[in-house]
Amino acid sequence: PLVNFVSTNGYAAFLALADLAYPAFRIMIEYDGAHHFEDSKQFHRDVDRLDAVMAESWRVVRFNKSHSRATIIARLQDEIETATARLVAEAHAKQAV
Repeated sequence: PLVNFVSTNGYAAFLALADLAYPAFRIMIEYDGAHHFEDSKQFHRDVDRLDAVMAESWRVVRFNKSHSRATIIARLQDEIETATARLVAEAHAKQAV
């Protein structure tokens, strides 16, 4: 994944700075440290930011300290497989037109 990835909307306007991202798959990975829950302003900014990112067809996968390395790897593998299947289906649909 790319580190500190800057995502933009369809007009090239800034959306978010992702902790990690797989842009080709439109998967954004966020690590939520304690400050995301302890600071209400941060929490509300996160909600708005993630809604904007998802509106641009990004899949946001969030983790925190409770997640094991194995869980993180398994979830990301599933997300990449799902995204790959979606991209293949979209490519086939375009060829059929």
